Amino acid sequence: MKRLQYIDAIKGIACLGVFIHHLIIYLLPATYTGLKEDSVISGDYLLGSTPLGFVINGNFWVCTFLIISSFLLANGIFTHNEDKRYIAKALIKRYPRLMLPVFAVNILCMILYFITSFFGFNINNPLEMSFFEMLKATVIDMWVTEDIVVMGYWMMHILFIGSFISIILSVIVKECKKYFFIILLLSIPFLVDFSTYYIATVLGVLLASVNYRGDIEKLSNNKIVKISLPVIAIIAIIFAGYPSSGLAFQNVYGLSNYLPDIIKNSPQLFHIIAAFLFIVIVMLSKGLKSVCDNKVFSFLGKISFSVYLMHPLINFFYAFPLFNLLSSSGNNTILSVIIVLFTSLLLVIVFSWLFYRFIEKYCEKITEKFTKLFV
Repeated sequence: MKRLQYIDAIKGIACLGVFIHHLIIYLLPATYTGLKEDSVISGDYLLGSTPLGFVINGNFWVCTFLIISSFLLANGIFTHNEDKRYIAKALIKRYPRLMLPVFAVNILCMILYFITSFFGFNINNPLEMSFFEMLKATVIDMWVTEDIVVMGYWMMHILFIGSFISIILSVIVKECKKYFFIILLLSIPFLVDFSTYYIATVLGVLLASVNYRGDIEKLSNNKIVKISLPVIAIIAIIFAGYPSSGLAFQNVYGLSNYLPDIIKNSPQLFHIIAAFLFIVIVMLSKGLKSVCDNKVFSFLGKISFSVYLMHPLINFFYAFPLFNLLSSSGNNTILSVIIVLFTSLLLVIVFSWLFYRFIEKYCEKITEKFTKLFV
């Protein structure tokens, strides 16, 4: 199957967005709360209360990652018409494919915590559990319940369960010659009660099916669609910047106070729509596609999962302590933020590549061997 590099690139950008979000809200809390009294730098609260914050809205990037993950799974099902074993392989390999790298990161975290504690560094333990508690949580609990979150990887449960939803929907849609769009839409109400985030899996399958049927190419050449893209982009930015803090604001987002509570209190709905529109814009824009197809973004897409897994380690063991040190030393806050942000960004890319090269790829080999035992 030929990889869609621009789709992988979007996944890479999304994981980097999650990293930046978790780092920025520690450095500048007002970018999350949107409250002026939490400001560290003049005007930083605007990133948490206006559409300006769409770039660092972590929940928006999580939704983007979920849609893309579903898209890639569905695209695999659609393009492997002749391989009857592909679906069985996709189902069997999903658990070890996700679990093994997570387990490796958690072991690495425990080693780093032991080393830093031994040398007297005062760093909070990101895991906050014993080895055997971590083992049980990593191998079993975090995949079957939302009550257990390891290292802040709350998305993993949704990603895992969503994988099976994506594969099942893809198999159904693949065999439907007509009305596939209606089938996907009818599945959304059932998934909302399960968890709103699973709407992202439906939308991922929808985009993959439209792309597979060749409709994206037709739409990208349509003049009306081309004219509409800037308007769609504005809507996507407004929705992407919708505050995750749950606080009411008097700006453009104040209009949400007139919406039903089920919508107003579910920022993920706005972020899922924004993520969907963002991906659609890239798919319909030949210029954005070509940008995402370059080597830099392709590399970022390749290491995307490693970026997501490694970023808590960079934050806890480097970025947060460094910022605390710089702040306590009386350094300029803006300069401290810039130093921490850019050095952390460099480190997360370097160490994510190392993790991908020497651990994630090895985990993939183990997963392939495990899958061959059954299929």
